[in-house]
Amino acid sequence: RFRIAKEQSVPAYIVFSNTTLRDMCAKCPTTFAEFLEVSGVGETKAEKYALPFTEEIRAYLEAKKE
Repeated sequence: RFRIAKEQSVPAYIVFSNTTLRDMCAKCPTTFAEFLEVSGVGETKAEKYALPFTEEIRAYLEAKKE
């Protein structure tokens, strides 16, 4: 979130709120459809951010398996 916010020159909470990040951590979405199930994520934010966030989540889950 911080990296994306910095690139867009906006505060981090504009990308996603802390509440949304907590729900994302609880649900660990790895697909676009799962990403849409996260509280605070609608179509617009999913289209903008699903790919980078789900890639990071997948990488985290893979590293956790090792």
